[in-house]
Amino acid sequence: VTEVDGSGAPIGAAAAAQFDGYTWSSVSYQEDHTDFTLGQDGYTVTATNLYTRNTQALSVQKIVNPDIYYGLPAEVEGKEYTFTIKANGVDAVEGAYTATVNGQELENGLEFNENGVAVVKLKKDDTLRIPYLPTGSYTVTEDAASAKIDAEQTDWTWSVNDGGSLTADLAAGTENLVFYNTYTRNTGSLTITKQVEGAGAGLAK
Repeated sequence: VTEVDGSGAPIGAAAAAQFDGYTWSSVSYQEDHTDFTLGQDGYTVTATNLYTRNTQALSVQKIVNPDIYYGLPAEVEGKEYTFTIKANGVDAVEGAYTATVNGQELENGLEFNENGVAVVKLKKDDTLRIPYLPTGSYTVTEDAASAKIDAEQTDWTWSVNDGGSLTADLAAGTENLVFYNTYTRNTGSLTITKQVEGAGAGLAK
């Protein structure tokens, strides 16, 4: 007995190509399918195919760049930045996934909702790693409001690379997305002018 697909071709490479994002393993049989006698009551051969969803790791790293002269505003220390991770048309991304921050496993994992969206908070120099996500495209977006600071209104200017949104294609392999926030101290110019007045002004040097 040889298992075939709808075209009559043996199941294998053709089946694997039919289900993108999955790895096919060879068929297994519960009964002897090579040498048996077909009697009046018939004979049942059970063939089992296993399709395993391909997975890859996604990492999100948070870097905060200080001002070259003035360092970082005090509010940045211990500040949490909010990130949204969205699966772009990737099937079956829902529920809790194993994830770590700086090597420490999140107790309840990282939860994706029914729309394939997860929200996570990271601090300066944190790295989130999700080791077993289904392969496909994911977009990670940093919430701009979470990066703002009170002093930004007058003293500091904030910016993030690529508009705060990066996309990873896990089908091509493990991806490491790095978000760079830069806080720049606002500066201005100061001019000091010396004037001497009075009858002896001409004697001043």
